[in-house]
Amino acid sequence: MKVLFFDIDGTLIDSAHFHFDIPEAVMKELARVQAQGHKLFISSGRPAPLITPEIKAFPFDGYVLNNGGCVFADGKSIYEERMGKELVKDVCDCLLDIGCEYLLDTADKAYMRRDFKDIEKNFEDAGVEAEFTRDYVEEDIMDLVVKMECLPADRDASKAAEALNERIGDRYRSDVNGALGSFEIYAPALSKATGCKKVLEYYGVPIEDSYAFGDGVNDIDMLQAMGTAVAMGNAVDEVKAAADIVCPPISEDGLATALRELFPD
Repeated sequence: MKVLFFDIDGTLIDSAHFHFDIPEAVMKELARVQAQGHKLFISSGRPAPLITPEIKAFPFDGYVLNNGGCVFADGKSIYEERMGKELVKDVCDCLLDIGCEYLLDTADKAYMRRDFKDIEKNFEDAGVEAEFTRDYVEEDIMDLVVKMECLPADRDASKAAEALNERIGDRYRSDVNGALGSFEIYAPALSKATGCKKVLEYYGVPIEDSYAFGDGVNDIDMLQAMGTAVAMGNAVDEVKAAADIVCPPISEDGLATALRELFPD
């Protein structure tokens, strides 16, 4: 049995061009590989509420979410790594001071303050629909937070991340999303690789029997940690350099091509 891990945006779906369904050719190959007895997992920075019906249209065996902070296999939670209440509070205070709206992601919900409008519109503009929890007491849920998604008012994510680093230091890890002008914050030891390894431990599958597919910078740790790394043809050069295989881009059903070649009948 092999275990396969798939990034979403730019790998499974062409969200950059507002295509949010998994292509039919890819769906066919996913089903064929799964029928061979292999386990198929999503591995994404998204929290659970942002896993859309279009993604759930395929019966994946599990999900590595929040950049590895939450892992679900066989319909149950097998791993969760929270940021810690003290860190979340310090980050929230800093973000408000520097004019940054944010989303608080837990294992099963995405919390957004009612006075935050820009970050909600940012998700809408990217075609990402979710049911955000708006009625809550922030301090009451801080100890449940796994990841934060942040949007500076000037859309300068790098500048905001630098300002945050000056105040918080190395107590957190972050990824900048240049396309959206946003960035993510999570526990310093966390990565997609962390969550993927938990899945392999759960099934007792060795690293060499694992496959990772991705296109973004936050996929690099996962690609380097798994047995076989596949970068999409639309990936940035840094991601391609971390891969064993570069398949055609998503616009050419590159993932379907890779699955046919790696898992022939």
